[in-house]
Amino acid sequence: MALEQALWRQLKLHTTKGLSFLWVEDRRMLIIDSAGVQSPVSYRAQAVDSIWDARNTETLVLEMISRVAHHMIFVVSDTTWFEQQKIAELHQKYVQRRQHRELIVVHNLSTTSQVEDARALFERQVTGCYDGILSHLGDLIFTADAGEGTPPVHHIGLCQEFSAAGDKFNSKNREYLLQSLEHGSILGSHLALGEAFSTELSKLMPKFASIEAGVPEVAAGVSGLRRKRSL
Repeated sequence: MALEQALWRQLKLHTTKGLSFLWVEDRRMLIIDSAGVQSPVSYRAQAVDSIWDARNTETLVLEMISRVAHHMIFVVSDTTWFEQQKIAELHQKYVQRRQHRELIVVHNLSTTSQVEDARALFERQVTGCYDGILSHLGDLIFTADAGEGTPPVHHIGLCQEFSAAGDKFNSKNREYLLQSLEHGSILGSHLALGEAFSTELSKLMPKFASIEAGVPEVAAGVSGLRRKRSL
C-alpha cells in the first residue's frame, strides 16, 4: 500500500520544482519526480533567457532520468501532439541506446467522472492514434506497438477519484501499473544513485554547457559552466 499511495500522490495535480526523491522501504523502490514540461517561467524585465533555460533544463532532466531510471512514467493530461512528440523522443532514446526499458504513459483523466466519457476520451487520445492492443486485464489499458525488437509503450488511464469512472477503472489500473513496475525489476539490481548521476552528468554537460577558458574539465566538476542558449 505504501508504494500505491506514493505513486498516487505523485500523479495528483501539484507542482514539483527540480527533482524530488521518495524511497519506498517495503518495496525497495526509489521514486524520482520531476517538474512538468512547459511550466510557466518568470518573464519579468523581459527575462528572455529564462525561456531558453527552462527548455534546456527540461531536456537535460528528462535525458538524465531516462538514463538512470529502470522505468519512466510520463504523466499527461489532455494529450496533444507536443506530448506525443515527447513520448516518441523518450522512447527513441531507449531504442538508440538499445535498452529494453518500457515507457509507461499515465493519462491523468482527473476531471472525467463518467464511464462512457472516459472510454471515449481514451479512444480519442490513445487507441484511435496508435497501433496496438487493449489489455484483457481491464479498460483504459493499452500497449502501443512500437515495432519489432523495440520496447513497448504502455498507456494507462486514471479517472476522477471516487466517481463512477474512478470506481470502475482506477483500482485495477493502479494495480496493473504497480505490477508492471515490480515485474520489470524482478531480478533485482544494485544502483549507486550518486555515482550514476555523476557519471551521466559528466556525459551530458558538454551538450548543454560551454566551458569557459581556464575552467577544469567537466569530470573534475561542473562549477564555472554557463548554459548554452540553444541545443
